Amino acid sequence: MSFIQIENLKKEYKTGDQITTALKNISFNVEKGSFTIILGPSGSGKSTTLNAIGGMDHMTAGKVIVDSEDIANLSSTQLTDYRRSEVGFVFQFYNLIPSLNVLENIDIVRKMSKSSISSETILEEVGLAQRKHHFPSELSGGELQRVSIARAICKDPKILLCDEPTGALDTETGRKVLQLLQSMARLHNKTVVIVTHNSSIAQAADRIIHIKDGIVEKVTNNPHPIGIDKVVW
Repeated sequence: MSFIQIENLKKEYKTGDQITTALKNISFNVEKGSFTIILGPSGSGKSTTLNAIGGMDHMTAGKVIVDSEDIANLSSTQLTDYRRSEVGFVFQFYNLIPSLNVLENIDIVRKMSKSSISSETILEEVGLAQRKHHFPSELSGGELQRVSIARAICKDPKILLCDEPTGALDTETGRKVLQLLQSMARLHNKTVVIVTHNSSIAQAADRIIHIKDGIVEKVTNNPHPIGIDKVVW
């Protein structure tokens, strides 16, 4: 059984009498420890899908099975616990607390989880040990995103969900961030799911989920994914 199973997932938004369907009965699987890309244009339903896997939004119909449990059936309290312990989130915009330094931004998340991994160890992993006492305003865009990744992995989650994590970065900085995310799957067996509109990244993924207009157009398995350092942008 796949680690993540999306089955006939549907999401509708109602505004007055108007109903907008963001996801139209989509289905796909994600394997444990894989580096998976959800690829599609803006407005295609990529982020809605990521929100479903992350337990951040209730779906209209369908199943979101993670590690053999349908999270669509969880209570609000259970979903909070799921997000807190099982999932790490990385967004395009870093959402760091400006009044806290790097170490404090990570600690505030780590202390809410059950993880015993030290924040210093995580900062070593992402190459920011020497910047731990700096504040967000003193960091570059790439460094800010690495802090965001450190904050996501400090809980030792099973899943990393990344929504356009390189969207605000230049090509070279984006490459370094993606290398770090790919290493989470390859070296640490994290299940990494990245939403992007950048088709160049697909050649580095184990599986590519192509979404357009709320429909999964196709799923491509890549038996020979390349390293991010070899991706031609």
